[in-house]
Amino acid sequence: MTLEQLERDIYKLRSIVRRESGIADEQRKPAQSTRLSEAHRHESLVSQLGQAYDPPGELREEGPRHDNDFSSISDIRIAPTHEELTSEMYAYLPTAVLGAPHHLPENSMEKHLDRQYRLLREELMCVLYSITST
Repeated sequence: MTLEQLERDIYKLRSIVRRESGIADEQRKPAQSTRLSEAHRHESLVSQLGQAYDPPGELREEGPRHDNDFSSISDIRIAPTHEELTSEMYAYLPTAVLGAPHHLPENSMEKHLDRQYRLLREELMCVLYSITST
């Protein structure tokens, strides 16, 4: 091997080492975060809830889910009906996320009572189901 050939090989080796060193340095850099702000996450959640929103009772396009599905809680019987208990559809349960869709005005006492009443009835149905299934 001549000295000239050795110099070419050393030059090639140095370029390979520089190239690989640059790749390794890039891989060591922390990945840039694409995190959403809390406000953007909340906006996204509200948007998703809006797309999945299925209002209660007669407000629903397909009509009520069962014989005890009404938009007004004053029309809902306290004790669940047989049709309600055997319905394959999920009950209407409004979410507590601020800005999420609801059939009653935002920040109203009616909306708050509606949510609490429906959640209480849902718990009652779960208790009844657990008692009857044992």
